[in-house]
Amino acid sequence: FKNYLADFEIEQGWSKCENTLFSNLISIDMVKGNVWRFRAVYRIKTAHGDYFLKLSEALRSKDGWRHKLAPWHKWKEWHNLVKLTQKGFNAAEPCLRGIRKGKGPLAFFIVTKSLNGRPLNIANVCDIEAMGLFLANLHNGGVYMADLHLGNFMLDDAGKIGFFDVQRLNFLPAIGKALRLRNLGFFMSNFRVGDLDAASKESFLRAYNNAAGKNLTVAEINAAENKARSRYAAKHNKRGYKRTSEFTVIKENGLRVFLRRGFSMELQALLNSLTLVIIIMQNRLFKLNVLVT
Repeated sequence: FKNYLADFEIEQGWSKCENTLFSNLISIDMVKGNVWRFRAVYRIKTAHGDYFLKLSEALRSKDGWRHKLAPWHKWKEWHNLVKLTQKGFNAAEPCLRGIRKGKGPLAFFIVTKSLNGRPLNIANVCDIEAMGLFLANLHNGGVYMADLHLGNFMLDDAGKIGFFDVQRLNFLPAIGKALRLRNLGFFMSNFRVGDLDAASKESFLRAYNNAAGKNLTVAEINAAENKARSRYAAKHNKRGYKRTSEFTVIKENGLRVFLRRGFSMELQALLNSLTLVIIIMQNRLFKLNVLVT
């Protein structure tokens, strides 16, 4: 990992990444990411403190073009963290950023100080109410977070929520009812159906309405959640997979398989497994669209 970062140029922050991040190193663990590695977050534990390193790579051609046309976009999270702190929110402090130039696809990272706290627990009513209060203050402050889910936040011992990941965040003059419902609906849609019962939703909404001075209802939240789930399904249907550069389409034995590029399982073994699934189902399937991630 240290050698990998040696190809990066430090744009802002400490003069020597090696002497600060990797001195008295205890461990490096991935806390968020996927095998395709468009973006990954690592927790770096050292004797002088813990840090988050957020690494992004423009592996897809469309990502490369986006950063060429809007080069400032790669440091959006850095600026978002600074703005959030200025607005009085608890956000991780950015302290280092770097970029790889000329060697392979564009890649860049930022390093922030770690947030002290724990993940939020939806089974805990106090956590749900704290999240409702937090989101109300967020919307009242004109902050709209497109990637709104519990994995992007931490709760400290004082009950204050802090920002963990703020890449997809925008600052608006005001946030109206329609936009609030859309945001809250997306937040609810990230839970599995049944994970958040009616009583928990009511507790969340009560805390939100009291802090925001609004009168949103559970029925409105449920409707917004259903719309968010429908948007997700429409985005990830077979036409959506066909359009994206992440997947390659394979047609064999009556199957149409959308295979994520770089998937390691042997193709023939995969097709044999899928054929067995079809036989077990014993349905007259003329077309079967399969997504493999």
